[in-house]
Amino acid sequence: RLTTTAAGQQVWYRLLSGGQVAVGLYNKGGKSPPPIPPPPCEKWNVTTRGYYDASGGASGNLGTFSGLSVGQAQSACCANLRCAGFSYRSSDGTGYYKANAEAGFVRSSSYGGYTKPSQVPSPSGSAANISVSLADVGLGGKRVSVYDVFADKPLGTFDGLITLEVDFHDTVLLRLAPL
Repeated sequence: RLTTTAAGQQVWYRLLSGGQVAVGLYNKGGKSPPPIPPPPCEKWNVTTRGYYDASGGASGNLGTFSGLSVGQAQSACCANLRCAGFSYRSSDGTGYYKANAEAGFVRSSSYGGYTKPSQVPSPSGSAANISVSLADVGLGGKRVSVYDVFADKPLGTFDGLITLEVDFHDTVLLRLAPL
């Protein structure tokens, strides 16, 4: 990770072959949720046809379970102060315990979700302008062509600073190629 701002904007980068650089601009938006509350866990935010996923890749999953009822999974999550919630497949009682709910809502026809109410992300947010300096990613003093990987389109040529608008809880993935 290159930068994190108070507003939750993040810039990531990775060197590629041929002097190219991949850059991710992430608008996490807003403040982080409060600490996970201790037991008792009397209320849960319940979602159907999807669940709030954890950020942090594999480290966002605290563990799997199988053959549990909703109540058993809730009890286990409640007892773990690191558990923000879990995904749950009712057909076989399987799921994943989540360390947070910061990666957004994942639609799923198989899984629902149970999240501690204080950990549900704010439903509103706004787009943000996020900048990356070419010098910070090893391309200082160079002119680069910029390609938006997710949108599958060229964005033009830049030098010095690249600033793009990134939607709330969204990521823009760029490929920078020196000219």
